Amino acid sequence: MTKPTKTDAYEKIYFLIKRKGLDLFITNRPNKNIEEVEYTDNKSKARRFDENDFEILDIDKTVHEKVEITKKYTVATFESVVPLDD
Repeated sequence: MTKPTKTDAYEKIYFLIKRKGLDLFITNRPNKNIEEVEYTDNKSKARRFDENDFEILDIDKTVHEKVEITKKYTVATFESVVPLDD
């Protein structure tokens, strides 16, 4: 395999919110209109929050904690010269 002609790195940061001391993650976005907090014990079904979501989020911060998730992606681009078909 040839070496990549270009490599880009990307980073995505999001947050999960869980109950302190329990593996229960929030699945909805509670706010003034939706006060009930819904939970799951399946981390993959937990709602992903951006930093901006915390401005409208309405939860009891004494019983919840924020878990920061950082995903790093590397994209490699490969180029090669191939013959034109007749």
